[in-house]
Amino acid sequence: MLLTLNCWSSSIKYAIFDDKLNCLTKWTRENIKDHQKELQSIIKKLKLDKNNEKLIIAHRIVHGWQIFTKSTIITSKNIKKLKSLNTLAPLHNPIQTKCIKFCLKLFPKSQNIAVFDTAFFQWLKPEHYLYALPSDRHKTYNIRKYGFHGISHHYLIQETIKKFHTKNLKIITCHLGNGASITASKNGLPITTSMGFTPTGGVVMGTRCGDIDPAIIPYMMHQKKLSISDITKIITSQSGLLALSGKTNDMKTLLERQKKDPKAKLAIQIFINRIVEYIWSYIALMNGADVIVFSWAIGYRSAFIRNQIKKHFTYLPNIKFLTLETNEELMMAKEAQKG
Repeated sequence: MLLTLNCWSSSIKYAIFDDKLNCLTKWTRENIKDHQKELQSIIKKLKLDKNNEKLIIAHRIVHGWQIFTKSTIITSKNIKKLKSLNTLAPLHNPIQTKCIKFCLKLFPKSQNIAVFDTAFFQWLKPEHYLYALPSDRHKTYNIRKYGFHGISHHYLIQETIKKFHTKNLKIITCHLGNGASITASKNGLPITTSMGFTPTGGVVMGTRCGDIDPAIIPYMMHQKKLSISDITKIITSQSGLLALSGKTNDMKTLLERQKKDPKAKLAIQIFINRIVEYIWSYIALMNGADVIVFSWAIGYRSAFIRNQIKKHFTYLPNIKFLTLETNEELMMAKEAQKG
């Protein structure tokens, strides 16, 4: 039996798979305040044996940095290495690490395997992952583009290849939700992606700013006497759609309000514009594209957003558009099964 856990700041997605990777059950728990209590409830509901040596638990981890470049069995010995990465993805890694620590105690005989969003982007070449910073900064601090949502992008690329019955495709995958990223791939492997050193870069997101002029940060710090902690909170939790609309980061709510609320309309348009800009740049980079894929909460569910993006590419008739529901749980299960 294989359990997948995808823990966020206020939710847990979980699924149970058998040894043939058939999904037996799948669920999402929202508005969570106590992850440990919620995990205990899930375990009780699933009737999991705490002494089951054959149980494998796969955990989604957002940032693996240079320490974890592939799926890894997590033990009490290397959990400290994982914990050291919490500051690189403050909205995700701390909660995910906490859930792993809890599972290590609760299931001492089971394997806990961390599956990293950054692992898929280890394929990127230097011309796509390096920043134009002094070389000693790259070596000393391992500063580079790591890319995120890799589990989802990997799944979407594989499914697109299956649907078109060929690996020889230039694909642009759009994982659009409260967190959002765009990835360009060719022959099944990523070329580049919108998120960078952390999940804060790239397109405008729910509460994250996406790409900004880096000089804005020291300017704000100087003008307002802000700390690093203050800046981190601003760019990860107080920006994006939330800041632009002044009210909410929920796209469904913004779409409902856009006719009467100019700020909601503007927030939506900026969100769309940034995505279009990235897609266009990736088409140029790959000298064309065969398929553009939309997925996740906004990309999969909102026909309005998809159509607003599509209209910018109407005079490129050879590009196909595909809407897919991603399946991170299945990808996590496949990785965990490899051991």
